[in-house]
Amino acid sequence: MPGLTKEDVDRLFAEATRLHSAASSTLAASSQSASERDCLELERPQPACSRDASGDCKEQQQLLTRAEELYQQVLQADPRHANAMHQLGALLTQAYGKERVNKLQYRTPEALRDQLLVSYEVMRTADAEDGAAASTSGRGPCGGGGPSPRWRRCVDLGCGTGLMGPLLLPYCASMEGVDLSSGMLEQAGKRGIYSRLAVGELVTFLEQEAAKAAAMGGGADGAGSGGPLPYDLLVAADVFVYIGNLQPVLAAAAAAAAPGAVIAFSTEALELAAASGLGLQTDGAVEGSGSSEGVADGGGVCSGLRLQVTGRYAHTEEYLRRTGEGCGWGLVAISQSVIRRNGGEEIWGHLCVMRKA
Repeated sequence: MPGLTKEDVDRLFAEATRLHSAASSTLAASSQSASERDCLELERPQPACSRDASGDCKEQQQLLTRAEELYQQVLQADPRHANAMHQLGALLTQAYGKERVNKLQYRTPEALRDQLLVSYEVMRTADAEDGAAASTSGRGPCGGGGPSPRWRRCVDLGCGTGLMGPLLLPYCASMEGVDLSSGMLEQAGKRGIYSRLAVGELVTFLEQEAAKAAAMGGGADGAGSGGPLPYDLLVAADVFVYIGNLQPVLAAAAAAAAPGAVIAFSTEALELAAASGLGLQTDGAVEGSGSSEGVADGGGVCSGLRLQVTGRYAHTEEYLRRTGEGCGWGLVAISQSVIRRNGGEEIWGHLCVMRKA
């Protein structure tokens, strides 16, 4: 971290999160005109708050602007600071809202939903051919086994402001969300579709959920002394791009999931980034978890992932398959799609659906 010690970076990040939280607690939502919502090629949009004459709103925008500057300083000093990457992304979406989503032509939630529904038909057919069908929660086939899926307990990992939530709601009896940003969760809560929202880091949250179910006697079918049902659907849209080594989060997800549960997630596609020469680090960054040592993997360094100059990770299909299988997830389907645009360039990603053995 050139010019700054780890303690300096920690102080910058702490101050950025303090300012971000202070602004988020009272940030007022502002409506946007139809022309703004439809525009895809705006210059960097002005935050909704800046169009409000309210003095409080202007003060909140100043806090967000300063927090953004500090997050950027953290990432300049430590490009692999995963929490700063996530919080900066949360701040930009919160501050610039739908305009920024439109400008990036961001369609990961819709694309991942479509991949999940196509994969459901594959799993439903396989269950029917197997006869009894593997259960996602101890009570029947995947997603209920009907013409349209109906998962009993879903968690939206890294849910942010809840862009994925409305797309999942028709297929879930109960939906929860978890995110690092309390400000983002406040916005997600306004949608009125989540039964529970939790502030937390993904691995810690999932491990706590698994331990809670075990302590309360909840088995694979949720039976026992009033224990919670294990998750039968877990979704992470545009979240794993901020995580290098996916083994810890996939292992924690498996621990919190029922037998036959489904996980659907997106990543950026390293193979396609490498083929085009776009976005890759040129400073000798190793393939691995983002640390200079890489990821220990038996006899060497784990390959198949790389930190890009955008501050986002890209993964190969082979890495996703191998890591998922090592955590107890079997690949159901994977496809490639343009998930967003960055600087006029198409960003290709993997849309992946796996099922717990």
